[in-house]
Amino acid sequence: MTQTSKIYSDLELCTLIQHGNRTGFDALYDQYCGIIYGMALQTVQSREHAEEIVELAFVEIWKSIRSFNCSQMKFKCWAIGILMMTIKNYLQSKNISYSLNNDGFPTLSFDYVPKTNATI
Repeated sequence: MTQTSKIYSDLELCTLIQHGNRTGFDALYDQYCGIIYGMALQTVQSREHAEEIVELAFVEIWKSIRSFNCSQMKFKCWAIGILMMTIKNYLQSKNISYSLNNDGFPTLSFDYVPKTNATI
């Protein structure tokens, strides 16, 4: 956590980051890392996986922020969408079988069973 002192609106964050402002990205991380990490942890039930997923999600947010229209969509919804795609891609990259469970929408989860290296 970078501990920026100012709380920015989503529009301010979006504008700062779209202009490549590192302070804006640090503020974004400070304001959203808790919710993103909490959702990742709740979804995959593993601290190790959740920490990697959060890092990947913020990298993806930074890379794709220029295509985000700040005035037409809620930033939080967009960031959560990126998180969900990041989780899906992460699980696939680790060869972890999963299914998206949205029975309790708006709560989503990926039900998965990690493959083991054990031989029978």
